[in-house]
Amino acid sequence: MQPFYKDGWFNAILHEDYDALTNKVREHGFDSVEQLVRWRCFNETGGGLMAELGSHQLDACSIFLGHVHPLAVAGVGGKYFYGRPPASGETNDYGYQTNWNDRDSDDHVYMTYEFPGKNHPRGPNHGTDEGDIVVVTYTSVNTNAFENYGECVKGTRGAMIVEKEATVMLYPERDPNAHGGPADARAMTATVQAGASGKPALDSSSTWGPAVSAGVAGAGPTGGQAGGVVSRGYREEIEDFAFCVRQWDPKAGYAKDGDKYKQRLPRCHGEVAMVDAIIALTANQAMRKRQRIEFQGGWFDPKNRDVPDADAKEKILLA
Repeated sequence: MQPFYKDGWFNAILHEDYDALTNKVREHGFDSVEQLVRWRCFNETGGGLMAELGSHQLDACSIFLGHVHPLAVAGVGGKYFYGRPPASGETNDYGYQTNWNDRDSDDHVYMTYEFPGKNHPRGPNHGTDEGDIVVVTYTSVNTNAFENYGECVKGTRGAMIVEKEATVMLYPERDPNAHGGPADARAMTATVQAGASGKPALDSSSTWGPAVSAGVAGAGPTGGQAGGVVSRGYREEIEDFAFCVRQWDPKAGYAKDGDKYKQRLPRCHGEVAMVDAIIALTANQAMRKRQRIEFQGGWFDPKNRDVPDADAKEKILLA
């Protein structure tokens, strides 16, 4: 019998594929055929929910806050749904086998990050207020799709929800001196759609009136008809990468002028990816160790050899 709930990351392996790969996986750096095919289910090859999903949302948070690095992270995660192996013949209430597989990555993660505010010494303004902290929470549940992916920013004057890179909802805080009106009234919703000309258009609507549309300058959408699918940016990133390859000057290389590179690099170049990986993988350590971990500035310096998992590397070398 099959499990009642299927793990979308736990791909089936055909017998002929398994047999053909058995003697070759170690040549390519994998421990087993399962790790090769079901790489998303192994922390060693996929990094779990924080690396695959959380890295994108935390990157967005860093941008929102002025391209800053987090100060600390703590959290809890585990394999709460795809838990223990079933006993012989054991089934659940539906008559199916219990929902277990041998994944070692968590199916639930709940993280709390501390980021520097604008007036913090490590914030965008390099201020003096050590107490200017922005708390960022990230949650990913592998077995429930109630909410779409996105970001929710809660400020003193309102809240903004960015959903699926296509919709922005604004919720202003109610004036405490005003009377009447719902406390949770949505002031505006803005959605990106494909306009009649084939270009992206921003469609906004308020709680009290009809929608108003305005053209948005930018790269073309993946769909050219009104109401069609609008590009989420992946196509534009590849085009930008190709542009940088064509313009690349090997003599200039990665030389910097102060904090900036002397020549044009892709927006998500290696240094940006390194920072996102550190933010995500340090969260995995915090969950594993059940402790709050403070980020060190040297971890984000590509020329510095300090790394978050230095203790783990030392144990490997000693072994």
